Amino acid sequence: GIGGAQTGKLGVSAETGFRRAAVSIVAHELHRTGRVRETDGLCAEKWSDPWQSSRIRIATRRDAAKLLEIYAPYVEKTAVTFEYEVPAVTEFEKRIDHVLGKYPYLVAERAGDISGYAYAGVFKDRAAYRWAVETTVYVREDMKKMGTGRELYAALEKILSMQNILNLNACIAYPCEAEDPYLTRDSVQFHKRLGYQFAGKFHRCGYKFGRWYHMIWMEKFIVSLVLLLDVLLQETAIPQSVP
Repeated sequence: GIGGAQTGKLGVSAETGFRRAAVSIVAHELHRTGRVRETDGLCAEKWSDPWQSSRIRIATRRDAAKLLEIYAPYVEKTAVTFEYEVPAVTEFEKRIDHVLGKYPYLVAERAGDISGYAYAGVFKDRAAYRWAVETTVYVREDMKKMGTGRELYAALEKILSMQNILNLNACIAYPCEAEDPYLTRDSVQFHKRLGYQFAGKFHRCGYKFGRWYHMIWMEKFIVSLVLLLDVLLQETAIPQSVP
């Protein structure tokens, strides 16, 4: 199950990593569209959808420098991330490897160039949280409003649902003032359009550029509670009710 045993009808578990789920998705897309191009291994597998304008693939540590180019302006010029200093390429490589050990880390390409990336991470370390993840997406500054973020999240959800992940959680910086030169409310609106709902707000918990910022949590359920409960009841003794 989620703790490492077989999960039956819902596919692989989060605990065993995302790679077998990614293989299944790649195979499905190849069968459906005939447009998946196999290259030199799973981390380089690519799939495309005829309704998408981006090519989504699994990231590798070789992408670190390009992804850092996308991330750096968010660190240096915005409060979207609460990181103060741009990490080194080697640090970014480690972050990619760490995520890929358990969850998907995806990049989007347009015209052969990386336009954005998205990944899932641990929501909380305790075992009881293992059906939940935190999601993150970044899009290149000059390629916003082109659907890249939506495409990345759609692909991310495909893989996570096969891992029996129940809900996605987005941690979003939010301005304290009506107008802020370093942060807009666009991310909240973006997540709302994708089906995320407001879950909670932490007040003035982040400090950057000499000002305070709120933090908003939004959530989205991607697997039926009834279906997940059916799988769990086959594997472990838990109460037969969902709060």
